[in-house]
Amino acid sequence: MSNMAITTLAGYVMNDKYILAGRVFEDEDALDDGLVDGTGTNLGGALYVQLTDASGNVAATAAVETDGSFTFTDVTGGSYTAQLTTTAGVVGEPMPATELPVGWGYTGEHHGAGAGDDGQPDGLLSVSVSGTTNIREVHFGVKQLNTPPNLAIIGNKTLYELETLFFTATATDADLGSVLTFSLDAASLSLG
Repeated sequence: MSNMAITTLAGYVMNDKYILAGRVFEDEDALDDGLVDGTGTNLGGALYVQLTDASGNVAATAAVETDGSFTFTDVTGGSYTAQLTTTAGVVGEPMPATELPVGWGYTGEHHGAGAGDDGQPDGLLSVSVSGTTNIREVHFGVKQLNTPPNLAIIGNKTLYELETLFFTATATDADLGSVLTFSLDAASLSLG
């Protein structure tokens, strides 16, 4: 029996297999700073990233971890589309719909360090896997959308000429944790 030494070479890929990894960020500033960044998230376990081939079929799928990270191992060289969505794809089947949970939207996607995005905040990012280096920093940005408040109906009121009209206006806001502030002005009220 012979002794074998195993040597790891950082940054080198053997057998044409690669690692592709990245993160999903809750990007509160929605790329105002030019970066897909923020706090890593998986929106409570609701997110998956798929790698899809040129035919739009799923080549690999990974659940997004609590810190927003995802990793694919044993990726064959080639061109892929990375897709962020709420549905785990089935390898060999067409990719599922690209969607986020209700109340969330895409802010951008970017491959690489520093500023940049692909210009289409749609949960899809083209990536090319080749050479001798693993692919890191495949980033997706998401943000909770602001839902406009709902003003409750103010019922019919009767008053006489020269009397002052008094009423209470109330509203509800579906956005958790938001402060509800509104005002009424004569220019925005319709008389009828």
